[in-house]
Amino acid sequence: MTQESPSADPSVDPAQVIRPAATVLLLREDPEHPDDVGPVQVYVIRRVADMVFAGGATAFPGGAIDPSDADATDVQWAGPGPDWWADRLDLDAATARGSVLAAVRELFEETGLLFAGTDAQVVRQFEDHRAGDHTDVPGGWSEDVAEQHRADLAAHRRSIAALLAAERRPVRDDLLRPWARWITPPGRTRRYDTVFFLGLPPVGVEPRLVGTEAEHGDWQTPAAILAAELAGQVKMMTPTRAVLRRLAAAGSLDELRATDLRLHIATEAERVAAGRHA
Repeated sequence: MTQESPSADPSVDPAQVIRPAATVLLLREDPEHPDDVGPVQVYVIRRVADMVFAGGATAFPGGAIDPSDADATDVQWAGPGPDWWADRLDLDAATARGSVLAAVRELFEETGLLFAGTDAQVVRQFEDHRAGDHTDVPGGWSEDVAEQHRADLAAHRRSIAALLAAERRPVRDDLLRPWARWITPPGRTRRYDTVFFLGLPPVGVEPRLVGTEAEHGDWQTPAAILAAELAGQVKMMTPTRAVLRRLAAAGSLDELRATDLRLHIATEAERVAAGRHA
């Protein structure tokens, strides 16, 4: 997640600046469920406890949009493309483009999973030579190269657009679905206008914790996460709770993948109903 100040201008109150952001609910079916169609699981992380924003909270991979995300006009799109996303997210074209690319970038920075290129490249970001698996993935990266790309993005030494252009990988926006949009209400120290995406990767994807912002990552059902919060075992922010409740009431992964989803923009009444814990 991007950590720089909401505004570089010292005369501007950071609490009054609303930063656009994006986060990804990475989904899969429970692989150990005895039925052919198992319950939907979502990948959640626990943020490092001493972080300034949402320290110790259960959350999803994501962060603020970088200017380079919104300015990336030369990116190739494997899915519907920026105009479709602008319509579905109710945003201008640049912010919609930035939201999708920020979601892709942050997912890569925090889990090592890059939604770009072929299905094989998405599932296997690098050839795992340490495991003795020398399967050839066209355009695949060595582990060192993959980590260097990720580190360069996290340190802002390179933009996601420059990386994808150099590697000739289109953005796999066909693996994303619009889910919700939450805007932090006035009176908070930091305010974000966050788009929540569903991430629907090919079978076989296994995210891993990388970077320094999370101390734990795990696949769980939305119901299990909500029950853990009710029992006082985890803490989460209001938007996280709300999108998990909606996901818990949704259908199977195939239904979510096939449904022509429209963005759900949260109202103040929903915010109150979800519980204003953050």
